[in-house]
Amino acid sequence: MDKKEMAAELFNSWRGQYIISQALYKAIQVMEKVEPPVMRELSNIEDMKLIMEQLFPMFMAIAKAQESVGGPDFWKRMDIVQSNIQPEKEEA
Repeated sequence: MDKKEMAAELFNSWRGQYIISQALYKAIQVMEKVEPPVMRELSNIEDMKLIMEQLFPMFMAIAKAQESVGGPDFWKRMDIVQSNIQPEKEEA
């Protein structure tokens, strides 16, 4: 399999969709902060938002859920909680 086929396979996978979703979300955040405001590429930002919202919403949904439950520290706290959970011992 050549690299183009590998890229196409990744693009069509859940992981590929997630990566594109994340790239769009983060690029939009950066582009919206460009200073001075007159240098912002507003039509590109709007088109990227449309593509993200309609075709690649996965990362945006995760980011918004994260914001609503306590920000980025929520996931760090969850990692700590999960690491302290002892697996149940199976009875023989």
